Formats: sequence, structure tokens, C-alpha cells
Amino acid sequence: VIIGGIHGGSEWATTDLVATAAEYFRLHAADIPPPLNLVFIPSANPDSLAVCHTRAGRFNAHQVDLNRNWDCGWKATSKWNETTVSGGSAPFSEPETQALRDYLIGLRPALVVFYHSKAGTVGAGVCAESLPASEEAARLVAKITGYSYIDWPFYEVSGDAVGYLNQQGIPAIEIELWTHSNMDWEINLAGMRAIMEWAEGNSKLQSPNSKAP
Repeated sequence: VIIGGIHGGSEWATTDLVATAAEYFRLHAADIPPPLNLVFIPSANPDSLAVCHTRAGRFNAHQVDLNRNWDCGWKATSKWNETTVSGGSAPFSEPETQALRDYLIGLRPALVVFYHSKAGTVGAGVCAESLPASEEAARLVAKITGYSYIDWPFYEVSGDAVGYLNQQGIPAIEIELWTHSNMDWEINLAGMRAIMEWAEGNSKLQSPNSKAP
């Protein structure tokens, strides 16, 4: 599952990237090796697109940072750089995170990829210990794209999606584009191809509960 735009208005290139990838693989479906299925969610935060290209576009209509609203080290207030942001009134207080949680827990995909911007990095979550499969996938993407593989060093993060999914036994990574405006198409297409090859050979695909990357 490939997800963009959880901070979509301020990280708009991630929405563009996932929408472009969805159309590309619709036209090149033969490039997807069986038994894989790809699921694309271009905008995990539709409210934010109404205030695109602004700092306010990071949040949903309730002014909640949706990547601080997951039940993993959750706090009512969290950090975005030096800015204090709302994590919501409770874990999964927001309809967007509830919908994503229910979908992903029900599907239990082989891998979930969240796109962000702009740090030029790849990581495997902040609020919980990463699964070995997540770290392996993140290192592979870093090698292919040229983004840096890191354990998030910049500031404390609570309630993040990738950490929550790792905590639930679902491999997940986050990829930070170089800028907010450029979707780095060629290197991310190469990264997606590498992820598909990795997932095809990953033993998790043999699980009856694992249906799609």
C-alpha cells in the first residue's frame, strides 16, 4: 500500500507522486509481478488540499496533525520542528486515521509506504521498535533512491503512523522527498520497482493474512 498526502497541503508533491504512480501502473499493469497487488492512496488528508502550498495544509479541518494521531506513544500535543502541533483529543480521534487504521489492519499488507517531504530520507518509524522487514525495505529504498537511511534524529515524534503499524506487526516505512514541490519521479519509480521485487520474495507474502504490498 502506497500512501501520500497525510500532510498533503504542505507536502503536495507526495500526493502528485502517488497519483502519478497509480496512473503509471494502471497503464503498465504487466510490470506488477503476481501475486502482488498495489494499492495507491494519493491523499490521506483530503481536507488539507483546500489550503495547498501552505503551512496550514499540514493539518486536517480540525487542525490535527494526522501523523501524530496514531496510538503509538500518543500525546495530545506533539512537535513539528519547533512548532507545537495537536495530536487530537485521543488516539484515532480523527476520521481519516480511523479509516486508514481499519483498512490497513484488515488488509495486513506485506508493506505500507508513506511518502512525506522534505528531508531526503527513508526511515522505519519513530514511536516504536521497527520490524526487521521494515528496516530491510527502508535500507533497500535508500540504496536505490539515494535518500539517506536514518533513525529519525531531528525532534521527538509521538503518534506516528509508521511506528503504529510496526507495533501491529505490519511492515511500514516512510520516505521523505527532497523538496515539497518535486516528486522525484524517476528515483521513486525505481524505488517502487525495487520494493515490488523485495515484496515478491519476502516470506510474509506466503502468509494467508498478507494480501498486498
